Amino acid sequence: MSHIAMVSIPAPGHVNPSLEVIAELVRRGHRVTYANDPSYHDVITSAGAEPKPYTSPCPPTTTPTAGPTTPSPNSTSSCATTRP
Repeated sequence: MSHIAMVSIPAPGHVNPSLEVIAELVRRGHRVTYANDPSYHDVITSAGAEPKPYTSPCPPTTTPTAGPTTPSPNSTSSCATTRP
């Protein structure tokens, strides 16, 4: 079968919708590697994918087991973009 790579930013709105697709691909016999923040290790492995940790310039907006995080008022993120 195929080896499929999935890459996502560490945000539940991006990770959670992909988990059923990932699980179905694994059920069909595909090998799936999922690159995401290490805090998503457990939810990625529970879908049957192999986690590939990376450090995103976008800080996790929530942790998979906790609630929303509050960014430091002094922090800046390269995830913010300004459009004209």
